[in-house]
Amino acid sequence: MKKLLALMVAMLMVFGLASFAAAEIEMSGDARFRGTMKDNPTHDEDANVDTRYYDNRIRMKINGSNDDGAGVKIQMTMEEQTVWNNDARIAPMYDADDYAYVYVPVADNMTLSAGFMPANWGLKYMSWGSAQSRLKLMIKLDTVTVGVFTQKMVDTHMTPDADGEVDGDFDKNAVLAIANLGDFKVGGIFIMANDARTAVDASGTAINVFFTGKAGDISIMGEVANKSGDLNETADGDSPMGAFVAASMDMDALQVSAAFAMTSSTYKATKYFTPTALIGKAQPTAVADMGDFGDTMAVVLSAGTKLSDEMGVGAKFMYAMWDNYPDDGDGGTLMEVDANFSYALGEVTKLTAVFAYGVPSFDNDAVADDAIMSLGWAINTKF
Repeated sequence: MKKLLALMVAMLMVFGLASFAAAEIEMSGDARFRGTMKDNPTHDEDANVDTRYYDNRIRMKINGSNDDGAGVKIQMTMEEQTVWNNDARIAPMYDADDYAYVYVPVADNMTLSAGFMPANWGLKYMSWGSAQSRLKLMIKLDTVTVGVFTQKMVDTHMTPDADGEVDGDFDKNAVLAIANLGDFKVGGIFIMANDARTAVDASGTAINVFFTGKAGDISIMGEVANKSGDLNETADGDSPMGAFVAASMDMDALQVSAAFAMTSSTYKATKYFTPTALIGKAQPTAVADMGDFGDTMAVVLSAGTKLSDEMGVGAKFMYAMWDNYPDDGDGGTLMEVDANFSYALGEVTKLTAVFAYGVPSFDNDAVADDAIMSLGWAINTKF
């Protein structure tokens, strides 16, 4: 906390000295404290890797702009670098999603951005959370926004390889479009990647389309992703693919939803795709990401209600099936039940808790399939 206060004071001094050039500086942030308990997260009771720990995080966001309309956006995280688990320290929880970049309006409807910026796209199924070094141009055309960017994945800095040759970098280039069509929002992106760090260049492409909207009283969303090329295809030449679709509606005081998700040919969703408490490792209660167990199909049903203005409860059920894990031809299933609780401690402060119980089953008898339990709680606030 002393380091955070010192950093804040130093930044305020810097911004104070530079205030003559800045039209506006906005500061905001969030903080959380979490407790996590996981019993048998590896679905193998003999492994004895149960976990019990606390972790915390404070994030600050700064948006500074000047009279030209240009500015900077910054996110910084103060987080425990290690946490205690049963008298032992475990790995950091930091998500590596901080950013710092400059944006400049180059026309009334055109903005150029450069720097280390969020790589968020769609509904968290293909890209979310991690920040990347980009040069990006976005153009707003009435209800449609189009854009292009180039992204530096690896910069060799003219470093010679084992043969003494200086090869190229690993770059990604993309074109994208997002349209608001009445009650629907639709986005599409095409990404071209080229890894020239070796004598034989490897390339690949990725296509993603997402949508959100309402059809009467029903809210629906979905996303489809496909990857191809040398950088992405499996050893058998198959293209990784993933998709999900979800729908929800309010029935008086009860909100119900249903979702279907699938992955094939080694496709894995980001850890921020969190259909249940056990899936999506951005949650400390999770044990896997969607797609970790090979070609997967999953159905999730959920229901929730508010018991008062402050208190809410809910439940989820998931049934997942997979193939080719851990070996070709092997499969398995996972049944999971979650119970959720939330309580508003204030307008922007909330206490949440979740309990998850999962029962896996693997066709391969060599893989343990003992039951999994996770319990997590958190206090979250914004400022």
